[in-house]
Amino acid sequence: MYRSSPPDDSRSSASPDSDEKVKDSAAKYEQERIQVLQQERVHVQKKTFTKWCNSFLEKVRICISLAFVIFNFMFCVHLFFYLIFFLSLSFLLYCIVLQFGIFCI
Repeated sequence: MYRSSPPDDSRSSASPDSDEKVKDSAAKYEQERIQVLQQERVHVQKKTFTKWCNSFLEKVRICISLAFVIFNFMFCVHLFFYLIFFLSLSFLLYCIVLQFGIFCI
């Protein structure tokens, strides 16, 4: 139904200074809350990204360690063949020296 007078506003009796203080404190609270939420969001994003990187690196780390094992094995095989080559070469030279009676001082 219709009212004969406008509704009674309890804030109309308050002073304008107190209204501004309430608005300022509410605005300050909202800004602080927004900053806190932004910081939380950044923290969660960093945490999620770190977990994703670690899971990806865990998969890659297995491949890398396998590659290092293969590389080290191949390197050892090469060293072994070089060792055999130089030992056989030195043995041949030793036999030649003994056969021809050449003595090095």
